[in-house]
Amino acid sequence: MSGSNLNKTKKIAHSFDEMEHMSADLKECVHEFGYAIVDACRTVGIEQPRHIRHLVHVIWDGARQPLQRRPLSTLDWLLLQAGAEISGARLIGYLAAHGFLVVPREPNIKMVEASMDAVHHMGRVTKTEKHRNRLRAALKVGAAKLSGSGGPVVAGVAAGRWEPVR
Repeated sequence: MSGSNLNKTKKIAHSFDEMEHMSADLKECVHEFGYAIVDACRTVGIEQPRHIRHLVHVIWDGARQPLQRRPLSTLDWLLLQAGAEISGARLIGYLAAHGFLVVPREPNIKMVEASMDAVHHMGRVTKTEKHRNRLRAALKVGAAKLSGSGGPVVAGVAAGRWEPVR
């Protein structure tokens, strides 16, 4: 066994030994965030699982000031942690190209307003057409808001095309 493989084997064995002595809550943090993150927190004195969770979630949320945040930063981070070789914007674009959108679970005020505004120009239509148009308008606004309105992926959705802008 080469020197670097021996060192890796020792590190893995050490991490397993460390985990055997952890509380159930701390082991849950390792499962949720990974050993390296929990070990780094413990190295700087953050030992309590609730403190580790709080710190990791604050970091996941991105920059401290809203103007510094990039849209989809949490999604990008989660994709990286999962080993995906795709960015959040590319995933959103792929979904849009195949007829899917990422929208908030609950409609926000702009989505409701877009839904209500959609009926003004329709004239006489069936109840189904009216609801389809209202829902489509709300989804477009929801997707634009969630994706950072104005980005290359969202521009096509906001303009009424259901594919990513290339």
